[in-house]
Amino acid sequence: MMRILHAILMLGIAAGMAEPQDKPARGPRLQFDETAFDFGRINEGKVAEHIFRFTNAGTDTLKITKVDASCGCTATVLTQTTIAPGGQGEIKATFDSRGRIGKARKSIYVRSNDTQSPIITLMFTAEVLAASKEEHGSFLDVLKN
Repeated sequence: MMRILHAILMLGIAAGMAEPQDKPARGPRLQFDETAFDFGRINEGKVAEHIFRFTNAGTDTLKITKVDASCGCTATVLTQTTIAPGGQGEIKATFDSRGRIGKARKSIYVRSNDTQSPIITLMFTAEVLAASKEEHGSFLDVLKN
């Protein structure tokens, strides 16, 4: 009988210490659906776009204070800077591949009031293929006129 009571007591303690997995994190929490994206092969001169979606998975209002790109060839547009708990937003990243032949790897730095991860790095990659001679020829013809 004593062993049964001891087992029940231990189970009760263990159950009380376990936290539910679906409980939101305390404070604001910036959570992206993905933090990396590969455009694959793109032709030089193409402007490629990708949307990084995020959620405030915390219990307090999330404030995005700054979004920086690692290069002038990358632009970003943020849908909103203040997101309520459970709310969602997007960052549209635009990559201008002009003059960027070869492998490209670019970063976007997102700063927020998330106390656990105040800076999150988003990344994208691409392999920029050189334009064909015909494309260069037609481009030069346009410049001459």
